Amino acid sequence: MFARKFTLLLMACCLFYQATYACTIFTASDGKTVLVGNNEDASPSLKSNLWFYPARQHKHGFVTWGAERKLPEGGMNEKGLFWDAAALPTEIPIKRDASKPDFKGYFVDKALSECTTVEEVMQLVGRYNLVWQQRAQILVADAIGDYAIIHANYIIRKSDKMKPYQAVANFSLLNNKPEQNQCHRYRTAEAMLDGQAVTEALFKTILAKTAQHSVDNATIYSQIANLKQCKFTLFQRHRFEQPVTIILTDELKKGAHQVEIKSLFPLSIREKLEPIAAKQGAKKAVATYHRLKNAEPGGYNFGENELDELGFALLDSGKPDQAVEIFALNQSTYPESDRALSSLAQAYLVLGNREMAGQLFKRALSINPSNLVAGLFTSQPDGKVTFRISSLEYAQKISLVGSFNNWDTHANPFTKTADGQWECKLSLKPGTYEYVFLVGDNNWMTDPGNRLASKPGQYWRSILIVH
Repeated sequence: MFARKFTLLLMACCLFYQATYACTIFTASDGKTVLVGNNEDASPSLKSNLWFYPARQHKHGFVTWGAERKLPEGGMNEKGLFWDAAALPTEIPIKRDASKPDFKGYFVDKALSECTTVEEVMQLVGRYNLVWQQRAQILVADAIGDYAIIHANYIIRKSDKMKPYQAVANFSLLNNKPEQNQCHRYRTAEAMLDGQAVTEALFKTILAKTAQHSVDNATIYSQIANLKQCKFTLFQRHRFEQPVTIILTDELKKGAHQVEIKSLFPLSIREKLEPIAAKQGAKKAVATYHRLKNAEPGGYNFGENELDELGFALLDSGKPDQAVEIFALNQSTYPESDRALSSLAQAYLVLGNREMAGQLFKRALSINPSNLVAGLFTSQPDGKVTFRISSLEYAQKISLVGSFNNWDTHANPFTKTADGQWECKLSLKPGTYEYVFLVGDNNWMTDPGNRLASKPGQYWRSILIVH
């Protein structure tokens, strides 16, 4: 009993770490092109902004981004200097140099307004004790292809790494041994950058593969910065089919101003309908959807993801009957979508209508035999349930941990298939089960392929209903 309680406590602590500290930053250059990619991961409800600061006397113009103006995550200046931070799970106590003053505050504004190259940043940083940089690493890169990783206690230069690319995630890179590192996001970026042409298409693929999809920890925005052209392309909520590109020099001509990132994209129909569904019910939300789509077809994002997210928000709030109406609307709007069918099936399963759910899962599999959700919720001919993961091919190991194995982290390891997917098969009796994935030794996540989840305590868990 003690061992099980300890395991649950450890899992809760790790889940807190994962939900709070996650982002992926990477850069590469080939002499002609210098790019930086960044996924910012946090609570999906977090508001993110851009702050633009035009050049002034002896100071460069620059932009910063993040949730708070005084505590930006990073930024870029008009000379192509890039700066972004990745939080560490624990603080590394600073080793102060008594001959230097403390710099109390975020260093990003000072670096971007005063420096043009990584070398200049190194000289500036060297004058201070960076007392606010004990729990974060900074990736700084410039338009000539140089980069460095900065912590209060150490600096790692491109010349130390001897390679034209570098990734940074949420662990210290000091004395890091690549063969021992188990952060799948870092491993993915490093592997995909090695020996490849430096293109925005490659960077977008890496961003997609390292994006987070958990209920309470998701990629809220992504960006690709082209340092030689002094521009950056934004994506919102891992929707990489909807890019918005900003030419920094043009934007700085507008003067000092703030822009909420989501305002750069089409209005979300989900955000419009969610309060209507909450106060007036799903039928009113469906009627509003039809009215707005007819009256303002270009005024909102009517994509499949929008209604899918709204449906699961209703499931999360304990309203499966209303979720069915939203998922049904999505399925009728996108009749060839296997995803819309499987989401509707999950809602019917929560309602207890197993027959309808089974029919819908079957239809989803007829459209796409690789549909992960339909495959999970439909028992195989051998009577086993198959858990599959298609997005973590560079992970070293993954364990399935849940109520069906008493949250034992060693009971059910995944195996890697020939096509790079991860798979774990279990014989489970009919019932409802909670589970999560343990990627490596300390990276906990809900199932990225199964949005059905519950929050019995402080943390979210994926839900499987065996019928």
